[in-house]
Amino acid sequence: MHRPTAEEAQQSLRDHVVAKALEARAKFVRCVDGHELPVIGAAPASCGCSDQRAVIDAAPAICACSGQRAVASTPPLDRAALDALLLDRSVVRYPLGVRFDSEPLQPGEFACLEALGDHPSAGFCLFVHPMFEAEHDLIPALAVYYIPSVNYGEVATHVEAELFGATLLGLEVEAYYRLLCSVADAVPRAPDSAPSSAPPPPTLGVDPS
Repeated sequence: MHRPTAEEAQQSLRDHVVAKALEARAKFVRCVDGHELPVIGAAPASCGCSDQRAVIDAAPAICACSGQRAVASTPPLDRAALDALLLDRSVVRYPLGVRFDSEPLQPGEFACLEALGDHPSAGFCLFVHPMFEAEHDLIPALAVYYIPSVNYGEVATHVEAELFGATLLGLEVEAYYRLLCSVADAVPRAPDSAPSSAPPPPTLGVDPS
């Protein structure tokens, strides 16, 4: 009997991640006149803008400081669709809620995922920095990054997280990564620290309560 190699197991995981993302995309990504909307085209990081708030200000359609188009005028996954997606156990295996609270976040983190109990069935809470609470077009792109960690636990790395989010949103992985980097760079950090230019890894914390 063939025992899968580590590389084969990793590829199998990533194939499953893509399949789940495509399943979610078919259910929840909005269409117009039978055509899928473009998602986030040129990520804000590539718009040539030096203002770190560009990633936030660009959410409706345009990077205000340069006039260049940064994201689609209508997001393909809005907050209502995200809420429905998070409740779909065929896409998100365990309960996952979103809370806007910076207390558990490290300096420079835009979000972190915490388990609510010893078993995944107890659910998870995604803590998102409050600076993004009103950015309804951006929240779905941030939240879906953490779904592989909920579904697969510690075997899911940033690679699977980026692959899932990019596939679901219809982005190239590099464009999705640049978007996450722009968000991470917009978050306040320790006074003497430099921008990380990288999204936080999708690691899990355990709620001590």
